[in-house]
Amino acid sequence: MNADFCVPGEWPSERVLARAGKGNVQQGRSLAAVNLPREQWQVDAWARDLGQARELGGYRRCCRAARGSMRTGWGIFLIGLGLLPGLAFAGAAQATARAAVLGVAGALVALGAAAIKTAPREKADWIFLYDGGIAQVIEGDAASRVVPWSLLGHVLKEYSGGSEDTDPSLAAVHVAGVDGTVITAGKTYGAAVGQLERDVDEVTVAMRLPAAIERYDSGAPVLFGGLSVSQDEIAWAGGAERAAWPGIRSVRVRPYQIELNASGWKTGQVIGLAGVPDSCVAILLIQEAAARLGVRQKGTPAAVAPPAAEHVTAAGTAGLSQADVSEVLGWPVETVAGPGTGGRVTRFRGGGADLSLTIRKRHAADWAVARIFGRAVPGIGEEARLLSGDRTLVVLAGPATVRLDLHGLLRSARADVLIPLARIVAARLTVPPGQ
Repeated sequence: MNADFCVPGEWPSERVLARAGKGNVQQGRSLAAVNLPREQWQVDAWARDLGQARELGGYRRCCRAARGSMRTGWGIFLIGLGLLPGLAFAGAAQATARAAVLGVAGALVALGAAAIKTAPREKADWIFLYDGGIAQVIEGDAASRVVPWSLLGHVLKEYSGGSEDTDPSLAAVHVAGVDGTVITAGKTYGAAVGQLERDVDEVTVAMRLPAAIERYDSGAPVLFGGLSVSQDEIAWAGGAERAAWPGIRSVRVRPYQIELNASGWKTGQVIGLAGVPDSCVAILLIQEAAARLGVRQKGTPAAVAPPAAEHVTAAGTAGLSQADVSEVLGWPVETVAGPGTGGRVTRFRGGGADLSLTIRKRHAADWAVARIFGRAVPGIGEEARLLSGDRTLVVLAGPATVRLDLHGLLRSARADVLIPLARIVAARLTVPPGQ
């Protein structure tokens, strides 16, 4: 098994993808610069074509899982068996038996070499990430699997079993569409699963957390499969287990579970998050509720910056105008509808660029991740950080947290757009009323 991440330099048929599944593609390098430049370039070009045909927006990155034949594995095993134990036995054998032992070792090596030579070629599966969705090509499938973010159903995660010395680790991410399409990134994608999880979580949180908080604020329970969160309690195991907020003394959040300690409990209760739909949203909602209710929180913040907590007056749509964005970009844009709109988020689009502005009441959870993963930008509001490859700029300004997300531009051009726009928003939010 082999797995790599790649970012676009420039996408193919399933046959070309399979041939291309051999290079060593490192994140941040053009696909055209690896061991098989022609095939890798074709993968990249086809990715863009597929994204354009399915209207998935800008192409961001890909990951590859290579699946070797079992025959190759057996061949390597036989060669190793012939060379290591075989030669060791030959060295220790008496002269009369040495020739026979060497003959057996040679036969094992020959069999292993033949198995490797006649093994079927390596197969490669690909996952491609876009601004507007995700796609997967599995060799042998008749068609690509595509889930546009506008048709996202839910995201499920699997975790490996931990031990006394190790925590559970992420084993698979399943992205399901409302039409039944499922894209799975499992262990064959190796370390790339972690990056894919972060990318998908960012989208899921941006689309789902504002609505989850709004439902929570209405007094209704927010459901995540068998887990529910309300102003009164947290319930899990399909409602069989419950903990009322007034009795909860502390909450510890981990990516794979939530630990609760409450009055009257001898031991803490653990809520497993494997198989919980949109668990990244559930984590942030529980953290938000705990912060509001003064419940002690342990552990590190969730590795996703929450895009909404509470609406901040009328400034949510007055922070930037079409004219502001057009002037900074140098070409006209229009205001468009999209996930998170409705007074919380304003989006602008034009000339291939897609910008979203989110303004919300300041909350500590908004800022924790930006400080960990972002780089400081001086001179904007009280504090500002660039993160996610300079696609996102988070600012503390007056009573609000401001988040600007930009897609469609080269990395080298993003900061030059985000920074002046952030200065405009921060200045307007800190102007005293009536001025």
